[in-house]
Amino acid sequence: MPTTVELVGTGAVIVTGAASGIGRACARALVADGRRVVLWDIADDARPRRAGSD
Repeated sequence: MPTTVELVGTGAVIVTGAASGIGRACARALVADGRRVVLWDIADDARPRRAGSD
């Protein structure tokens, strides 16, 4: 099983489950890599915020 993901292109990346856990970690890693990221979550406690902030 691959342990890395190769992102192709320059479009935005949509991350589901971005309010916590793996989704949040992925979003932060993508932002750190300079990607444009759209965050999505249906969690009741999710609120609009920037991926790099708490």
